[in-house]
Amino acid sequence: MKPPARRSGQPLQFGFLPSPPPLPRIVARAMACCALAQRVEVEPPAGEPLDAPTLQGTDELLQLSRDWLAGHAMDAELSTAERAALAAATGTLDAAARERFADAGEGAAVIAWALRCADLPSFDADADAAAIAASLGWLAEAGTTLGSRARLRSRDELGAALDAIGAVHWRLRARTAPAADAGTVSMARWQPDRFAWPEGMTPLALASDGDLALDGGPIAAASPQQLLAGLRRLRARHRAILWLLGQQRDWDAIELSL
Repeated sequence: MKPPARRSGQPLQFGFLPSPPPLPRIVARAMACCALAQRVEVEPPAGEPLDAPTLQGTDELLQLSRDWLAGHAMDAELSTAERAALAAATGTLDAAARERFADAGEGAAVIAWALRCADLPSFDADADAAAIAASLGWLAEAGTTLGSRARLRSRDELGAALDAIGAVHWRLRARTAPAADAGTVSMARWQPDRFAWPEGMTPLALASDGDLALDGGPIAAASPQQLLAGLRRLRARHRAILWLLGQQRDWDAIELSL
């Protein structure tokens, strides 16, 4: 992984900035992820019309979300692309934006775990974006005060989460390599049974061959759809944990080279 460039004269420690983002900003990023996950969730399938009451209710919900973020100064965390996606009228969110932000709930899940608000789902299960949002206080009074009362997990815990997430992400990437290389790597030597799993993280499971288990079966037998879903999930979680550890202050600048 290429180390980040120095910014504003800040020293680097082991390729990361010496401290995580400020707590209010961490909360703002979590809420931005919740807003994006909600935006994608309520968007109707392309070409599917909505009846007038449903359209009005969806528009009101999206406006409430935008107003809530802005009213608590959390919209400052939004990138230009994120802001545009949230501003898009119901039924007009393009396919590229839907794909880009489809896994925003996974980022929110990592941050919710880091803030001790929720457990982190297992590596082969999607995060429940609505439940994660509720645990953070999305659109509620609890969410407006989270930045002043939450406790971020220790750097050791975040580092352990990075090790585990990175290992699974690496294995999924290797599994999608050309056939000649697909069988040359394995999780067998990682020994997850000896890993010090942080509280709230589900230890990964190995199959009978000692390699990573995915959806209850050996990764060698996983379908392309299972692998794609796993890659998308782990990519989003990897970005979130790297951001929390200070690889970059800019969420979109996080580098996932493996």
